Amino acid sequence: MKNKNYSVECDDESFVSKDVQALINNGLEFLDKAREELEASKPKFSIVSFWTAVEIMLKVPLVHEHWSLVCSGRKIEKAVSYRDNEGAKLKIISEEMLFDALP
Repeated sequence: MKNKNYSVECDDESFVSKDVQALINNGLEFLDKAREELEASKPKFSIVSFWTAVEIMLKVPLVHEHWSLVCSGRKIEKAVSYRDNEGAKLKIISEEMLFDALP
């Protein structure tokens, strides 16, 4: 990658948390990586990076609601933040889970 640093920042803390900002930035980095891999004639890797970007961006509204919606694991009940919880893992989102979460 060309060392692009994506940054979504907002002065109003009620807008999005730092966790949500980090997820958005991560998703944009994967999207950029997918574009670069496609330009380098590596379609297989590009598809994987693109799907990773899509999955991360789908998790953004869930993390904005509450971080536990995208985590799973034995220690999750005790976690203060999913970044501090070594027992928590990001969930794979199924279509059912996504549609159940929508209002």
